[in-house]
Amino acid sequence: AQSSPKRLPEASVDEESDEEIKDIKSGIRSQLLSWAKDPGMPMDEQKRCVRQLLAQWHPDKNRHIGPTATRIFQFIQEEVERIVAQLGAAADAAARRQADAAERKAQRSAEKSAKASALEAARQE
Repeated sequence: AQSSPKRLPEASVDEESDEEIKDIKSGIRSQLLSWAKDPGMPMDEQKRCVRQLLAQWHPDKNRHIGPTATRIFQFIQEEVERIVAQLGAAADAAARRQADAAERKAQRSAEKSAKASALEAARQE
C-alpha cells in the first residue's frame, strides 16, 4: 500500500511549524530570563512587560493562528511560573547560606571568647 503524497507535505508543514514554535519559545524564554535577571529593572516594569507579552500572544487576539497562539500563551504562563519558582528557590538558598555563615561566625566568636576567658582565668591562678 502506497501512502498518499498529501501526507508528506503535511508532515513537513507540521515539522516546520513545530520548529518555528520551538524558535519562538526559545526567544520568549530568553527574553523572560533577561527581564528576571536584570537588577536594574523594577518588578513592576517586569510585570508590565510580561503582561504585554501575554497580550501579544493571547488566543483571542490571534485567532488567525489559533492553536499556535494558545500553545505560546500557555508556554509563557508556565515559563513565568517556573522562573518565579526558580528565583524564589535561589533566594531561599542564598538566605540559608547567609544564615549558616552568620551562625558559623557567631560560633567562632563564642569559641574565641571562651578561649580568651580560659586563658585569663589560667593567668590569674
